[in-house]
Amino acid sequence: MRKTILSIFNILPILVFIGFYRRGGLVAVFMVPVWLIMVSVNTACSKTVKEVLKYNILLTVASEIGILIDGY
Repeated sequence: MRKTILSIFNILPILVFIGFYRRGGLVAVFMVPVWLIMVSVNTACSKTVKEVLKYNILLTVASEIGILIDGY
């Protein structure tokens, strides 16, 4: 259950970028503190370094997809 919740939590940036697509690139600037908090949550909730890397890579990919969607 914890892994599912963390996975969904790390995919949420896509929804933020889709929701605020009319704001342009400023959304990414305001997401920096949110990303730092999300990385901290990933670190606190993971038991191994491998899990931390997995969740942070998922967060990075989801953020990149969101930024691409926002750019279009």
